[in-house]
Amino acid sequence: MPSTDAFARLERTVRLLALTLGTLITIAVPAGFGLQTYFDDSRTRQFQAKLMAERVSQYVYVQGPLWRFTSHKVTELISFAMLPDDAARAVVSDAAGTVVVSLGEAVPGPRYSVREPIVLRAETFGYVTLEASLNPVLASLGMFALI
Repeated sequence: MPSTDAFARLERTVRLLALTLGTLITIAVPAGFGLQTYFDDSRTRQFQAKLMAERVSQYVYVQGPLWRFTSHKVTELISFAMLPDDAARAVVSDAAGTVVVSLGEAVPGPRYSVREPIVLRAETFGYVTLEASLNPVLASLGMFALI
């Protein structure tokens, strides 16, 4: 009967290995997909914020320290990088942290933000902060996990 015990131990080991491997794959693959989706979205938002900051820095060069008081022009400058149906919010603030302009609605639920400085002649004049919702990332992760 020692061979029967050996087969029972082997069967238990194989089942435990299969369960562990299945659980690991079930968790790791969607988590990896979710991280990749988040990093892609984050890089896109970082690029948008950089475009906005460069546009505003060109305006700061022309306008000088009075750029903060022309919020309508700053809004016009940063709106080109936002899509019409974009669920993001752009906030431009000066170096002291005072909000100059805010474009878009407040982002509900889980969100993340990227920040890009407004730099001119090696001096930081302000920041562009772009807030985006994590809901699309979580929704695509949920759909992938169901598959």
